[in-house]
Amino acid sequence: MKYKLQKLILIFVCLCAAIILLPVTIIVAVGMLPTLVSFFVDKTRGKAQTISVGAFNFAACFLFLVRLLSAGSLLDEALSIVTDPVAIIVIYMGAGAGYLVDIVVSSVAVGLAYKKIESRQVTIKKIQRDLVERWGKEVSGG
Repeated sequence: MKYKLQKLILIFVCLCAAIILLPVTIIVAVGMLPTLVSFFVDKTRGKAQTISVGAFNFAACFLFLVRLLSAGSLLDEALSIVTDPVAIIVIYMGAGAGYLVDIVVSSVAVGLAYKKIESRQVTIKKIQRDLVERWGKEVSGG
């Protein structure tokens, strides 16, 4: 019961803040759509893709939030940013950069892990050869 009440209070406070900061909410809601999509698509345990996409996406959104807040945080300015194709392209390219970073980092990590496994395999084969030389063919199981 206590948990549900806290959750309801948090939702109420967030909704009130979203209404009070409506111009910011509009830009964040439209700009962070790629992160929302990534959240639902990413099935990995740590949601690394969502984190990288979200970080880059928010960085791109932040540029336009600064522009909005320097203009006085007006609803007209928020709507002009959201309807500006260049602004939307820049924001969504930020999310694209997040996807690119995720792909590159994942590929490099897999490549490094593969090289480590290959190195370990070579070491094990050498140890096996040394054991066969020292103890004879019987230790190889064949």
